[in-house]
Amino acid sequence: MFLRLPTENATARMRFWRALKAKGCAVLRDGIYVLPHSPEREAMLRELATAIGESGGTAHLLRAPNLDLTQEQEFRRLFDRSDDYAELIRSLAEARKSVTSQSEAELARLLRRLRKEYETLVAIDNFPNEATTRAEAAWQDFMAHVDTVLSPGDPHSSERVIRVLSRADYRGPHGRRAVACGSIAWRVHG
Repeated sequence: MFLRLPTENATARMRFWRALKAKGCAVLRDGIYVLPHSPEREAMLRELATAIGESGGTAHLLRAPNLDLTQEQEFRRLFDRSDDYAELIRSLAEARKSVTSQSEAELARLLRRLRKEYETLVAIDNFPNEATTRAEAAWQDFMAHVDTVLSPGDPHSSERVIRVLSRADYRGPHGRRAVACGSIAWRVHG
């Protein structure tokens, strides 16, 4: 998208700049924003171009295919969200330190804020990579930690080896050992 915004309307300029950023557009240079093509993104940019025109600016949409693999890689680098994901992971680590000292209402607010940050970032991540995977794991870990704090008595999954018991170690519902005799199990006291 090539655009020119009216200089006299700083509010409109800021609103459109924020909208482009929120949609995941990368800045190629001043007034030139790029976004990988999809019908949904094109429709969104057309709506934004119309709004820019109504505010006294101009916006032009162009489709430009990559010329070669090198250009494709350069283009993808414009959309690398690794730094954004690293910041999110730092925010989750910092928030994790205070989870146990917060009330349920405070945790609900914290979760809403962090979920919004995470989902917003995922929504504009056009080329997921290792940073995406690390952030997803950090988010899941954080959610599990909060769940454990909010529901301390509830069973939670864990990563550990389950000890295998022999039949002789099993105690039935009344504290009796189960003894197998052929295909029939007998309970005996003892």
